[in-house]
Amino acid sequence: MAAIATHARAGDLFAAEFRTDKDESVQKVHGNHYRRFQNAVEFRDSLTAKFGFGEVLFEVEDTGLSPYGDEDPVLYRVIARNLG
Repeated sequence: MAAIATHARAGDLFAAEFRTDKDESVQKVHGNHYRRFQNAVEFRDSLTAKFGFGEVLFEVEDTGLSPYGDEDPVLYRVIARNLG
């Protein structure tokens, strides 16, 4: 994130999607293997306060965003604008 913030210009958009920590204990279709689960609120706070992407245009943390077989992970999606 620091590298992105260093090179981002005012008006640039940032988009991300990841499994949140709310999905960490849920059974996975392919078993447990390495995944980095992040807290959505903490990520949003650092995105806006620390990295300059202060205008959040869209965000959602929920299931139903990318179901796969019997698995329906808790994902966070965000689009934010760099305010420069």
